[in-house]
Amino acid sequence: MKMIAQNVVLEYLLAMAELNEIVAENLIELRKKKHLTQIELAEEIGYSDKSISKWELAKSIPSVDILKQFADFYGVTVDFLITEGSAKKKIVGDKKYEHIGHKITIMALLTCVIWLIVVAIYVNGIVADNQPTNKFWVTFIWGAPATFLVLSALSWFYWRKNISLTIFASLFIWATITAFFIHYLVYSNDTEPLWYIYLIGIPIQVALILISNLK
Repeated sequence: MKMIAQNVVLEYLLAMAELNEIVAENLIELRKKKHLTQIELAEEIGYSDKSISKWELAKSIPSVDILKQFADFYGVTVDFLITEGSAKKKIVGDKKYEHIGHKITIMALLTCVIWLIVVAIYVNGIVADNQPTNKFWVTFIWGAPATFLVLSALSWFYWRKNISLTIFASLFIWATITAFFIHYLVYSNDTEPLWYIYLIGIPIQVALILISNLK
């Protein structure tokens, strides 16, 4: 019986030591994510930096009420704090969303560049013709398909098959047809609208949808 009791106690101590390590690792990762020092964290939660250091070194584990305080401060649950690898997984997930944000920012910047070029072409056309009213406003019409073409290319480069690629590619198709239609109306002497060119977009759109559904 004495041997059994000793084994039970040993197993309990090992389990507690392991739990201490898990909590310590999660607390360290969460603190670093908030860019706080132990002293700054101590001031935030109302405990000494020595206590913070002791918990992060796995010398002891915070009581349940303190774990709840940590959980509330970091916006997680107590179960999150006592689960191995939770904080690292959360940080990886946050970085993933950061990467998506960076990609969207790049797409937005390139869109701005395209429209800056469009405006420059428009202004240059007005200055060259020295006429405030001319047909150079059609330049803005072609800016739309140019934008959707670049966004489609970036969507394919970043995500390959993705709903955003299908959307941008579809917008590129119809914006191109519309730009050609308006350009024709403005610069052609033909009084008959070229409305039937929109029929070209239907099979292209259907093919695009079918391609996007391929595994």
